[in-house]
Amino acid sequence: MAHRVLRHLRLLIGAARERLLAGDDVVGGGWLAGQRFLSVSLVACSPHRARPEFRCPAPAG
Repeated sequence: MAHRVLRHLRLLIGAARERLLAGDDVVGGGWLAGQRFLSVSLVACSPHRARPEFRCPAPAG
């Protein structure tokens, strides 16, 4: 079971990385133990595909 969860997590991370590198934002979430929900939002930095005028707040590095 743990291998399946780790494989799924690796796929999600890989897909999120590809979307961020393409200039897209990423939003996701999932249920945790104890009736808690984890929500994650990642905003693509320069260049953002839809809003190229928006620049990163911090220098790349």
